[in-house]
Amino acid sequence: MLELLHLNRESRIQLRRKRTILYKAMQLNEIVDQKLKVIVEYMQSEDFDRNIAREMVNSLREAKNLLTDALNMLHKKIS
Repeated sequence: MLELLHLNRESRIQLRRKRTILYKAMQLNEIVDQKLKVIVEYMQSEDFDRNIAREMVNSLREAKNLLTDALNMLHKKIS
């Protein structure tokens, strides 16, 4: 009986961790989307410089890829 309670507790802890990871991922993706909107607004402005926009997009892609990799590693560690 105690073993069952212990397993139930561990299961709830892992579920809470996964929900936390998902919540953080959603928050970070919202930030990335906001930054992408800033880039689009910049591209629509008169002061648009193609090289600067390209650098901004590349850095945003790199950040999103790093975020995805980190979340995948964290998910594997918890699972």
